[in-house]
Amino acid sequence: MTIGATDYESYPVAEFETESHFIVLEGHLYASETTRDAITTVADAIVRDNKKEVRRWLANRDGEFLVIVVEKQSDKVYILNDALGRLPYYVLERGDDVLASRELGFILETADVEIDSMGIAQMLLFGYPLGDRTLYEGIKQIEPGSLVTLDHSTTTVDNVYRPCLDEKPNRERSIEENADRLATLFSRACRNRSNLGGTNVISLSGGLDSRAIAACFSANDLPFVASTFDRADGRHSEDVVVAEKVIDVLGVEWQQFDLPPNTGKRMSELLRMKRGMNFLAMGHIHPFFENIIDEFGYDVQYFAGDGGDKIFPPLTQKRFSDSEDVAGHLLTSQNRFDVATVEELTGYSRSDLKTAVLERIRSYPGDDPTNKYAQFLFWERGGKWVLHGEDRNRYFFWTPAPFYSLPLVEYAMGVPDKQKKRNKLYRAMLQKFSPDIVQVEYANVGASIDSAEYKVKQIAFDLISRSPSIRDFVVDTLRGERNKKYDGNLAVVLHSQSENWDENENVLSTQTIREVSKNRERYRQSSVYNLLTVTTAIELLRYGETILDEEQETQFQ
Repeated sequence: MTIGATDYESYPVAEFETESHFIVLEGHLYASETTRDAITTVADAIVRDNKKEVRRWLANRDGEFLVIVVEKQSDKVYILNDALGRLPYYVLERGDDVLASRELGFILETADVEIDSMGIAQMLLFGYPLGDRTLYEGIKQIEPGSLVTLDHSTTTVDNVYRPCLDEKPNRERSIEENADRLATLFSRACRNRSNLGGTNVISLSGGLDSRAIAACFSANDLPFVASTFDRADGRHSEDVVVAEKVIDVLGVEWQQFDLPPNTGKRMSELLRMKRGMNFLAMGHIHPFFENIIDEFGYDVQYFAGDGGDKIFPPLTQKRFSDSEDVAGHLLTSQNRFDVATVEELTGYSRSDLKTAVLERIRSYPGDDPTNKYAQFLFWERGGKWVLHGEDRNRYFFWTPAPFYSLPLVEYAMGVPDKQKKRNKLYRAMLQKFSPDIVQVEYANVGASIDSAEYKVKQIAFDLISRSPSIRDFVVDTLRGERNKKYDGNLAVVLHSQSENWDENENVLSTQTIREVSKNRERYRQSSVYNLLTVTTAIELLRYGETILDEEQETQFQ
């Protein structure tokens, strides 16, 4: 048995030792008793197989962490993650051997692994594989609140605690009462994450979530600086315009960084970091992180608005009749590629894809299908799409997420959707921190969330959201993406891959990849980036290098 770590100087890894245990903590416990006392308490409960005590410990623990416990006498290894699974990690069982790692690359370079064709199909469809599935056969991403026990040749995974998201215990309280409580919980979450040492940097956009963190920090006199990235072409985005107005209200230090286009080099870096679990369009953000490090050093806590869109708005605008209705809607409302293209690329039928989604939906607790849809968005999109983006950030600096504070999540998800509609609850909470901040327009809508214009636009958007095809048409038109061709360099790269690959060796149809590369006006750029993420992940696994290694200087839009 070997335990190792890849980290940098400011990355949070701590070791503890007792007479009977060796313990490693990765990440942070927030607002806890002394870390050593907390960790040794749960380690003792784990080794004694006291699941009830471990469950109680997790339920009362706000943090982003992994706890690894080695029992000295037996050499058993236990791995416990937090109740929201904030630090993704993976396990591969091969006969008597087990590999468990935060680094997919470590497992892939240590063991002989094949591609998981259904994981690929789900990645193309949604932008993430579902549940514990990854892109690689046999490698599982351990789900939140789980205790993994490695006992020589035996591996067991027990779900110890997961927040209950299928009830609304706060429905009897008024919006004002719920907003008061949420403001208190959010303040506590920000305060506990602000005192880790180093510089607190808030990535400020034109949205609501990052401004909520900034307003909360400001109202609670917590030190921070704000940073916003923009295009390097001199055309200021709406995010920058709105962020500057937020800064004027709060009166804090602000840095704006202009970013160059994405490149083959940046995407290659990201591919090797996340091995396909974070889509490659996000390679463009690496210079932003490097600018922050140049400005403030490596000892940084980087706050983005991740998670706010999962706990404050209602997660669905329609009611569902049963789980099959939910699965059918997800195939068309959350899809990156249309189902027909995924069928052509992977060979899986619509029925196959729907069955896999249905299996996942039925695994959620509760009987209400509408609530199961909300759980899908929270656990799958939030727990995969958002989570792996945050985990990419941790290759540069620690990234706390106040919106994913466990007490805040459990309370907010227990508020009825009626109070959350059109951001009524969110607005009431924000006003507790700064009434003036609420008056600054929301960049995505072009109006303040306190205005009549915003209410009218939201009513219209709520109506069209019930029809995914109409919603996509309107959104693409407003963004200027209707009939716009995706980047030509992406097409060249995909076409080269389709020419170089042997059709018989692939889990994807090279003919369909070639068709995507030729029909640039038919596909969204984000969808094509999703395909490139998958194809280059396959290339890297198979050949140890990718076409991006040859396109280091190529710029991509």
